[in-house]
Amino acid sequence: MLVLDRLRAALSEAIDGGTPRFTAGFGVCANLGHAEFDDLLRIADKALYRAKHEGKDRVVASGVPEHSRQSPAAAALSSTG
Repeated sequence: MLVLDRLRAALSEAIDGGTPRFTAGFGVCANLGHAEFDDLLRIADKALYRAKHEGKDRVVASGVPEHSRQSPAAAALSSTG
């Protein structure tokens, strides 16, 4: 998330003293190595829409769904956001 926050901040900086060109929103999710790609994509997509809904220029992160194939320890550590 730190990388995306830095990217977002860099994109919003004024160029040659002018108005910032654009803002950026990102939706990301964590994968503990047990989730299916389609599940991860769906979760990241929902996080992106949540970022858009909450306002411009932000990063929103979500965890891995509990129904994904995970070990009990991984399921306990993940969050569905």
